[in-house]
Amino acid sequence: MLAILPLVLALSQLGSTGVYDENGNPAHSVPGTQAAGDILNSYAAGGSPNSGAARNGSTLLLMGPSLIYQVDEATGASLGTISIGAGGFGLGYDSLRDLFVTTDAGLDTVSTFNSAGALVSSWPAPAFGPVGAAYDAGRDVYWICDWQTSTVTSISPTTGASITTWSTAAVGGTRPAGVAFDQANDQVIVGGRDQSAIFVIDAATGALVRSFAAVDGSNNPQGLADSSSGNVWQTSWNSGTVFELDLDNGGGLVLTVSGPCPGLVSVSVTGATANGGVAVAFGNAGSFTIPGGICAGVSLDISSPTLGGIFNADGSGNLSLSRTLGAGLCGLTIQVVDLSTCTVSNTDIL
Repeated sequence: MLAILPLVLALSQLGSTGVYDENGNPAHSVPGTQAAGDILNSYAAGGSPNSGAARNGSTLLLMGPSLIYQVDEATGASLGTISIGAGGFGLGYDSLRDLFVTTDAGLDTVSTFNSAGALVSSWPAPAFGPVGAAYDAGRDVYWICDWQTSTVTSISPTTGASITTWSTAAVGGTRPAGVAFDQANDQVIVGGRDQSAIFVIDAATGALVRSFAAVDGSNNPQGLADSSSGNVWQTSWNSGTVFELDLDNGGGLVLTVSGPCPGLVSVSVTGATANGGVAVAFGNAGSFTIPGGICAGVSLDISSPTLGGIFNADGSGNLSLSRTLGAGLCGLTIQVVDLSTCTVSNTDIL
């Protein structure tokens, strides 16, 4: 195991002439149309419409009224629902504690629920109108966006205390909804419904990295979640369709496998910390959360992974390995972890 790794209230938005419900959606709306962005995948899943979104390994989580829908990320097939017995809009998943993180804009609260749907904790939101949540395993915080103040704030997962606040308005996004966290690039991803756009923000500085159009009409996105391919899922105000959108990050920790299996297989890694340790793991595709030590709480897209070894990247952050593999390893999933930053790579197949 990788534990051994040193591893309906009508509210007027300030500065706007629109009238919105408690979640910051138009109280009276006529959805418009908008050209689609770079859509990688889409399917009808969960409720209609969905609000918040999150991911637990290969399971996409979608928020409906008092329900969390569990969906196979690859196919969109239903994996069941979990009743949380209360309203909710934003949704995140705390992989370290196995908790669902929800926001309620009517009560201005952030709450956590266990896997059975029982309430674990609840705190006042950091501002007003919380409509998005995401877990940042590297900092061990929840990022919460508030639509009335156009802010995204990191909070303690044990006390709810605010830690860092960034203005989404400062980077061009107002009436935000939905938050995802890109661990590989240390980026907070927030939707701006007034712009029908998605904003990628540097988590350390609050600076804008890039923005791009959301899809499926106006007043989107509603919810966002990181995808296992390193991109982002978006839910829609206008339908029950969820869309995987290209983040176009480039760079980052990139894993590439080449060569015939069985036979001589080459593994190359780029974007690691210069001269830093890189852990190589393999196994069947699935989900695993590192339970302790360095990188505790970080999720891999492998179930019950085997540690293939820990290797040092070179001075440019690159690593190259070649091994002769037998048939028993062919078809398994491989993934690497940068032990200096706890960044996780994409997956590839041996």
